Amino acid sequence: IGVLLIYYFMSNQVEKKKDRQGNIMNKIIFLGTTIIYILISFIWHAWAYSWIIFIIGFLLMQIAKLIRMLGDDKFENKKIMISIIILSIIIIALIGVIIFGVMKGGTFSFLEKTTTLYNEEFSDITSISVNVKSYDVKIKETNKDSIEVEITGSSKNKDKIKVEQTENSLEINQEESIICIGLCLYDEAITIYVPADYNIEYDHTSSSGSLEVEGVLTTGNIKTTSGDITLKGLENGEVNSTSGNIKIDNAQELNVNSTSGDIIVGKVNDITLSATSGDVEIEEITNKISGNTTSGEIKINKLAIKEDSNLEARSGDINIGLENKVFIDAKTNSGDIDIDNSNTNPILTITTTSGDITAK
Repeated sequence: IGVLLIYYFMSNQVEKKKDRQGNIMNKIIFLGTTIIYILISFIWHAWAYSWIIFIIGFLLMQIAKLIRMLGDDKFENKKIMISIIILSIIIIALIGVIIFGVMKGGTFSFLEKTTTLYNEEFSDITSISVNVKSYDVKIKETNKDSIEVEITGSSKNKDKIKVEQTENSLEINQEESIICIGLCLYDEAITIYVPADYNIEYDHTSSSGSLEVEGVLTTGNIKTTSGDITLKGLENGEVNSTSGNIKIDNAQELNVNSTSGDIIVGKVNDITLSATSGDVEIEEITNKISGNTTSGEIKINKLAIKEDSNLEARSGDINIGLENKVFIDAKTNSGDIDIDNSNTNPILTITTTSGDITAK
């Protein structure tokens, strides 16, 4: 990418005087390429391969230049057309690679075989700690009496991840980052099989990779930089994500923080949440909520609070389906308010800077 940027700015300086129209076209293509790169990277978390878009932008600049050369007596139109066709085929192929990568979830496995790097069972485990940089992690239920850890990926990275048991604790650590320039041509995954009747305390930290948990965790402290988080159940815990969606089916006491991504929760007793950019949707709250969003809507289908609660949105609507009578203190600087109020405790405080408030 750096080489392409240097070439782009240098070529602009050389051709600035003699090809002003082409210079303007290059700037438009470069701006459009950058915008598309940012959108694809953040929406699909496609950082591993979205850089290909800059190559496409560079090739488009060359096609635009060739088109401007058509009709010039100094050049042969036939050779120019052949060059345009070849570059167009390359662009179509690169677009296909990006689309295929999005559909496959950002991983490619058609060139290098994914192998099992590690497989071992552990007994008497009450807590699991995972600290990885690039692995997808799945926790699945099993009928066995012991915990099983399976790690798959490229054989080149076998020594970069360690699994150790210390008394009742199981630790999985990725000691080195996996260098992947462009396309990761294999699937890197950690699968932990846990008996359904185990009560597990889970600690998770990852830089890039998703987390999916099928069973119910007793306690959890989860932090990801880039990657989706999907939990079936969490009795008590905290979930933090910088870029990625968070989905939790059931929880008792929950603290959720998201910088960029949606938060979707099923049934929860107590919840504290904060979202910078993304929508929040909760199916049912049975006791208390404290939440704020900077940009995004808040939707709660069933609210049956027993303790005083509060919601705040700077930019976005708040829609609540009330299951019990509450006193609602609602304020908005710009938007409509439509509520069914009652002079009955508990108190629900709702504030928006710009957005409608509906609670009924």
